[in-house]
Amino acid sequence: MRNRNVSEVRKTLPSLIEEVCSKKEKIIISRRGKPVAQLVPCDTDAEKAVSYPLRTVPIVLAENFDEPMPDLWEALN
Repeated sequence: MRNRNVSEVRKTLPSLIEEVCSKKEKIIISRRGKPVAQLVPCDTDAEKAVSYPLRTVPIVLAENFDEPMPDLWEALN
């Protein structure tokens, strides 16, 4: 988290937006030394899908998934 003055933000807003998006870090904007706003990255659906890549993969179970395996069954008896 970084602090920036309002006058500096006015001059460099496009570059600050790119920085926030790329680093995923918020910036505190202050006026006369007091915090007045935050510039934070947005959570998009695309970013959430990247975080959980298997979320969109369907799960398919075999019909016999709960039947014991013959070798394991013999070992247990």
